[in-house]
Amino acid sequence: MKKTAMLFAAALTTAVLVTGCQTAVPISYTEPARLDMRGISKIGIISNDSETAAEISTALTGTGLYSIATSSEISEVQQWLRLQRLLRDATETSAASMVKAYDANAMAANETYKGKAVKVYGTVTEIQERAIRLGVGNDSVDVYIERSEVKKAATLSKGSAVDLVGVCYGLDKPDSRDMGELFSILGGGKHVNVANALFAGSEYTGSVDALLTLKTDGSTNIETEKKKEAAKKSDGTILKDAAGNTVYKMVEYYTKVATVNIDYELIRIRTGASVGRGTATSGKTAGMSNTDRSKLPTDTSVIASARGKTVKKIISDMVPTKRTLSLKLAKTDSTDPNVKTAMNEAKKLANAKDYANAAAAYGKIYAQSKDFAAGYNQAVMTEVAEGTDKAVVLMEAVAKSSNNQEAWSMLNEMRQRNSANQRAAEQMQR
Repeated sequence: MKKTAMLFAAALTTAVLVTGCQTAVPISYTEPARLDMRGISKIGIISNDSETAAEISTALTGTGLYSIATSSEISEVQQWLRLQRLLRDATETSAASMVKAYDANAMAANETYKGKAVKVYGTVTEIQERAIRLGVGNDSVDVYIERSEVKKAATLSKGSAVDLVGVCYGLDKPDSRDMGELFSILGGGKHVNVANALFAGSEYTGSVDALLTLKTDGSTNIETEKKKEAAKKSDGTILKDAAGNTVYKMVEYYTKVATVNIDYELIRIRTGASVGRGTATSGKTAGMSNTDRSKLPTDTSVIASARGKTVKKIISDMVPTKRTLSLKLAKTDSTDPNVKTAMNEAKKLANAKDYANAAAAYGKIYAQSKDFAAGYNQAVMTEVAEGTDKAVVLMEAVAKSSNNQEAWSMLNEMRQRNSANQRAAEQMQR
């Protein structure tokens, strides 16, 4: 299903101008997102700053392209990603092989397994709450599972074949606080222990497509600047010296300045692959200056302003962004009074923002006179009124006919904007 995106306005930029230019017109195009967001509709957000998370959430949902995962959905996602990391790094072995290795040489076995992720498979011989034994007596691997895996463990029975992945503690007692009360549950003896384990065969069946991790760092400081100002009397009038000259004094102004940096990474849930990462910074964002330090804006207000600028930069990496630039129309150098009169009439339509009729008027002049400025302006007006794809065709004809460098340059820019529009349109398909 297609969703309508609300695009974010960006700063005004300026294109290459034609010599002897005049009226300026606004050209809009859509810049594609930097990140490949295809297949992503629901995003989970983890942040060390709740305000940043809230602003990102509002911006993403405001596009109409994305929804935000709940805290419970995020917990499920985090466990799934941890499982993928464990599986990626794990040494795979059978419970019987691990026991045999420790019986033969515990020190050598520790070099292979201890402190590392292991994927161990075997047959269940005992189940106690969050503890699963693979093997018999001292010839066993005791696996202590995460609390979230209890429901899965409840479906097992003795004789079940399982694959589990966790961290090997060798023959030592695992030091996990969360599981400390469980380690004697299977009875004493000498066992190989694996803790913080998950079922390796688990599949993620949730609806979250990606996880966005944000780390925000904000700081403020006060900058000072001395300015020369006319001194004033108590009644507010300018102070003069005996010769009637204005008396000046140096006044110190204080400005509260904030900077916010946000590191971010977006990860696809099902593959664990990074969509992209980056750092966005607000640069220095200043509040109102004042000669009285006590009347400066609060840290909270200037940081909020800086944060907003930083969030916009991150969103532009994830959402196609509307850009607007200003193009100026070419001025004719024709000496033909009919051409000059017609060009002035077309210009009036452009000034009145009647861009479609202006394009038609310039097109008529170009067809009759082949005046370069008329052809150039027709293409520019067409881009405003009908779109960049049609403008490219017109500007290409003008460039080939006139071999004018400005026309070739604008044709290249139009092609780039047209390509950006097409890529952005593809990104907005859901």
